[in-house]
This record gives sequence, structure tokens and C-alpha cells, in this order.
Amino acid sequence: MLLDLFLKDKGPSKKEAPEIAFRDFAQSKCDSAYLKKTLHLQPEEIGLFLEFCDADPKSKTIAANQNVLSLMDFLFEKNTAFKNLATAN
Repeated sequence: MLLDLFLKDKGPSKKEAPEIAFRDFAQSKCDSAYLKKTLHLQPEEIGLFLEFCDADPKSKTIAANQNVLSLMDFLFEKNTAFKNLATAN
């Protein structure tokens, strides 16, 4: 019985990074100049684009890993899909 007291999970480990939302992660690592100049997004499209990216399940993995190169690759890939979707309508 005493052994069970010591083996119980004591909650999240200190080594685990706190979960960050994709939108917050993307905005903290990519400034608006990157979104405007590199991805050619209009200022009014940025919020919609980030929501579009957040809808993809892969965005949760990228935010959890906090890898900037993966983020930029993902944003570039989603930008192509976002632009194709915008021109289709």
C-alpha cells in the first residue's frame, strides 16, 4: 500500500513545455512583415489565414514541437492552399 502512494502520478512533469496555441506560436515567431511580404497576405487576410492553418490537425503538432523551420514550411504550404481556395470562390 505504501508503494502505491509513491508510484502514483504526481501531475505534469516540469520538463513538459506548456501547451501553446498554434496562432500564438505563429504570431510570436513570424512577424507581420513575413506574412505580408513573403506569403503575400493582405493585413485583413492574416487572421483568416491563421484560422485556416489552425483547422489543420498538423498545426497542433507544430505548435507542440515549437520548431520554427517546420512552422515556416507549414505556413508556406498552407498559403498555397489558402490562395487556391480564395481564387476558387
